[in-house]
Amino acid sequence: MEKKNIEVFPEKCTECYCCQIRCSLIYTGKCNPEMARIIINPPYSIKFTDECINGCSLCARYCPQGALVKKA
Repeated sequence: MEKKNIEVFPEKCTECYCCQIRCSLIYTGKCNPEMARIIINPPYSIKFTDECINGCSLCARYCPQGALVKKA
């Protein structure tokens, strides 16, 4: 699934999992990347689950590498 409000630059992803950790913590209350609504599949694949809330952009806010960027 793609998100309309987030640009994805998979080549910039370093697999730090900051986006997954923050997502899982906020939406499940647990710090568990496997429970996140964003999926990082090496090498260089970033996808969103059907449970991902379109418009949230939490993952982009916490991506330190610029692999996820909120569209203006």
